Amino acid sequence: MNARAVQCARCRQPLREAALRGDYARCPNCRAEQKLRVFPALVREPAGAAAENVGLAPDESACFYHEQKKAVVSCDNCGRFLCPLCDVAVEARHLCPSCLDSQAQKGKLNSFERGRFLSQQVAIRLAVLNLLIGWCLLGLPGLAAVGFGVHAWFGPKAVYQRGKLSDRLYAGTAIVLGLGGVIGMILVVIGLVNS
Repeated sequence: MNARAVQCARCRQPLREAALRGDYARCPNCRAEQKLRVFPALVREPAGAAAENVGLAPDESACFYHEQKKAVVSCDNCGRFLCPLCDVAVEARHLCPSCLDSQAQKGKLNSFERGRFLSQQVAIRLAVLNLLIGWCLLGLPGLAAVGFGVHAWFGPKAVYQRGKLSDRLYAGTAIVLGLGGVIGMILVVIGLVNS
């Protein structure tokens, strides 16, 4: 038990474990008597902690990061022995914390996504661009807005919601605006050809 977790309210000295078992405790330093309400898990030893912290047997390996804990697996990348606390199972592999960090930094772990391309934002910007200056670009931003809008509708969603409007609302608006711009451009071209 970590006796330093509970301190005397008057002198801030740590109270002994024996003092934490009753409702009242007397500080060994200033002798102040205090009423305590201690969460029971503070004074209870965790299950399995006694067996886990006992010295290792001669034929057992210790964790690379925790010398007093028994290793249960080795890192698939560097070979370090790991206890259950340090073992990180990722993509059917066992990695230590430092290898996990380096693999994630290098982008070698597919399940750790660093960012996501938000096609709904590109689609809405292209649709607005098409409405503003689509006449000089022959509706190409409108076609691109429709393509990005369809990708945003069926593709991966944003990791977190950016505002009150949903991703599908942005994508649908971009598709409608893009199609409207393209159809408008086609009508303008047909009108110019016929006149």
